[in-house]
Amino acid sequence: MAAPDDVAHLMRRAGFGATQAEVTTLSAMTITEIVDLLVDDVVTPDDSNPPAFFNDPNVNDWEWEYLLQQWWLDRMATAPKPLQERMTLFWHGLLCSENAKVGNMVLMYDQNKLFRDTGMGNFRTLIHTMSLQPAMLHYLDNSYNYKGNANENFARELMELFTLGVNQYTQGDILAAAKAWTGYNIHDNDSTQYIYYDSRHDHSQKTFMGQTRNWNGPGIIDFLLQENLAKKTVSAKYIVNKLWTFFAYPNPSANIVDELAQVFLDNDLEMQPLLRALFVRPEFYTTTAKQGLVRSPVEWVAAILKYTGLTADNINPQWYMGDMGQTLFEPPNVAGWKNNQYWLNASAMWQRADFTGNVINQLFNWSDDPNIDTSVRDSIITILDGGGANRFVDAVDYALTAFGIFNPSANTRRQLIAAVTRQSHTGSWDQRTWSNLVVLVLLSPEFNLA
Repeated sequence: MAAPDDVAHLMRRAGFGATQAEVTTLSAMTITEIVDLLVDDVVTPDDSNPPAFFNDPNVNDWEWEYLLQQWWLDRMATAPKPLQERMTLFWHGLLCSENAKVGNMVLMYDQNKLFRDTGMGNFRTLIHTMSLQPAMLHYLDNSYNYKGNANENFARELMELFTLGVNQYTQGDILAAAKAWTGYNIHDNDSTQYIYYDSRHDHSQKTFMGQTRNWNGPGIIDFLLQENLAKKTVSAKYIVNKLWTFFAYPNPSANIVDELAQVFLDNDLEMQPLLRALFVRPEFYTTTAKQGLVRSPVEWVAAILKYTGLTADNINPQWYMGDMGQTLFEPPNVAGWKNNQYWLNASAMWQRADFTGNVINQLFNWSDDPNIDTSVRDSIITILDGGGANRFVDAVDYALTAFGIFNPSANTRRQLIAAVTRQSHTGSWDQRTWSNLVVLVLLSPEFNLA
């Protein structure tokens, strides 16, 4: 049987949180069984067609961006396969493209769907497919990479950011790879379609990492991730480091990286065995791991949606998230987003506080929308109005549990109880006690930790 605290931690990291009922149910299983359930239960989503709003001729691309942000946040909050959405977010931050440059949200959706459908399959296959998708071709300028005018942008980032990391190649390797990728372009008559133009490909002999051949683009990927064991090993360690940083904490020890990389290599870069091995490691359940990550704005908002039952359309997080520091489909650059301290500044935290006000307004349900779930609000009010001697303590404990905080620090719990007690003695303002309690819970250290 798994410890409930370990289950809650796993579900925060492998998904976007768990309710008390979900934790109780899963705690009857072992960690290995839960991990198997999370990893194995990932299939191509049923809704394989793009969202319906893409078919609306009255909606512009900038509106599509906000709608797709809402669509994805709702998926994160309600996904029956949470790890699949979590991995989609991981790849979105690693193999990222920016719609401000791509300029077509249908192409951004196609990339998002690729990450969701194949992001837990084979890493080499994912890199091959991603490289030829129009979103990436536009973003890193391979769309107009021609013989005699080789563009180095994609060739460089393929190695530095997507597969190997820094100091694993030379400038000569970049130039050779850029020539190898010539002709892998966007269709001249349809900028939404990939096409290979053989006449634009540099068929000359090129020396890449000491090997002189008539290299082509896909051959570069196969050399790095299949043919050359040394580079394949470097890539395995690079991806393991990225995954551990995303799911557990930054700067993993060498033995963690080496052992997980060996699992990755033994399975020819298949993601599922690697993820299974990562989530069952004892280091993943240490205090260092449980306190090792701050929720990104996306993770924080998705958790709020999950625990309140609100939808992104109810609370419009897209208007707030840029100032929090993270806008889906708009990474700051090709390196994506950083973590932890990256989210911790006065401006970003103030915006989180501002956003909680919007959440509270929706929980008030002044619009009388029957689709808005007010059960959390109603339960807190019922406890406070009950008049029992322990009503303030009970209200705090309920609110913490309702938002997935099952093991709060003594200080957090004490401060919340004190705040609720003070609020209850402020005359007419005591009607806002429940809402101020929810705000404080959403801004607590525990809810802001992943």
